[in-house]
Amino acid sequence: MNSANTEDIFEKKARAAHRGAAREDRCRLVIDCGGFPYVDYLGLSTLRTVVADLIAANVQTFLVVNKADLRKLFEVTDFYETVDKKRIFKKLEDAVAYAEERMMTERKEEEAFERKEEEEERINCDIGDVAELELS
Repeated sequence: MNSANTEDIFEKKARAAHRGAAREDRCRLVIDCGGFPYVDYLGLSTLRTVVADLIAANVQTFLVVNKADLRKLFEVTDFYETVDKKRIFKKLEDAVAYAEERMMTERKEEEAFERKEEEEERINCDIGDVAELELS
């Protein structure tokens, strides 16, 4: 094996290990806003900041907003500039089902990606071995 292939293999292994650690740290959080009796500007700003911080920390965060007044408040303010509308649900069951479905989809995608990387690594190793034999 030549040094370029060796470095490439180590880089792929490091990325795979990092991805595995990140996957274990990931979680889902559904915040039910139904218990919020009233949300003023400060409360809205705090909610937006908390959700943005959770998302940045790799916590998949979803909100259940069944009150029309709060949904309207999200619409007329800049809330959706920070929090994607896809993260807002009217029913708790819908939010939980979406979070679980998304988790399963991500797992399948990661497994497929890992299989593809392993296959590429095996092919690169085989090519490197053939190149070494030709040089001998």
